Amino acid sequence: VKKIVTSDTKAEDLVGVTWVVGDLRFGRDISDSSFQSSWDDDWHFVDEDVPVQASGIRCVEGDLSISNTKSTADLSPLANLAVIEGDLDISFNDQLTTLTGLDGITTVAGNLIITNNANLTTLTALDGITTVGGDLRIQYNAQLTTLTGLD
Repeated sequence: VKKIVTSDTKAEDLVGVTWVVGDLRFGRDISDSSFQSSWDDDWHFVDEDVPVQASGIRCVEGDLSISNTKSTADLSPLANLAVIEGDLDISFNDQLTTLTGLDGITTVAGNLIITNNANLTTLTALDGITTVGGDLRIQYNAQLTTLTGLD
């Protein structure tokens, strides 16, 4: 599959898909699927929560974007994630107070972008990251007062 874009579609409709060479974008309900261990290219959660079933993902072979998720306060479904071979972009997530769940990430091969998360107070979950291959951009996170976790 080169690209999957869903909108008002349950991810159970994707059962049997184990490899995506291209973008995987979720626009609405993604609550009913089991995800495999690797996605070959970009994985975007835009206006949608991170699915509980994402817990098997260990590597995103592209970008991981979590943005504009009005109710996501829990990233623990991504706890097994270790490598992002593109950018990690966490932006405009009003309910995020921590990045707990991203504790296992060791490598972001592209840019690490954390912007406009109104209630984010800590980055300590990122203390396992040893490599960022691109730019580090942390801005407009009003409640964030320290960069502890990136030191």
